[in-house]
Amino acid sequence: MLPLLLGGCSPSDDVQAIFTGKTWKMTYISYGQGASWYKFPGLTDSDYKAYDPVEGTKSFTITFTGSETDHTIAGSFTGAGSVSTNGSWSANGESSAFSATIKGNPIIGSGDKIGAKIIEVLKAADKYSGDEDGLFIHCTYEKDRIFMAFKPVKQ
Repeated sequence: MLPLLLGGCSPSDDVQAIFTGKTWKMTYISYGQGASWYKFPGLTDSDYKAYDPVEGTKSFTITFTGSETDHTIAGSFTGAGSVSTNGSWSANGESSAFSATIKGNPIIGSGDKIGAKIIEVLKAADKYSGDEDGLFIHCTYEKDRIFMAFKPVKQ
């Protein structure tokens, strides 16, 4: 009987629990398996230090709302902080596909070069990974696979 029960389980993420019901704060944009900043051309150390989650003066948070049907969730998002944006998004719990469409023109803080990169990554996003404690949104930037790392904001 146990093999039948195990065989009936779906290898799908609970996308509703992962994305919704919380606000996500971006901690860095990285590549590979690393936890250090991706070095975008033209950015300086001070651009990156501004987004340090402990001592930085800039931040970006994103909140997803939506409903799930057949392992796919779709809805709207709002981004706040040094970048203000909103749009629609979807994620598939079986394939880990992710997409976001930004509405209108995002408002990026004056001189915020990483803010502009956040928008580029969101527009190019094609995959997600993670769980309720850590979310990663992936894309290809130039020739590199990079991702934005998020942690839930503690309430």
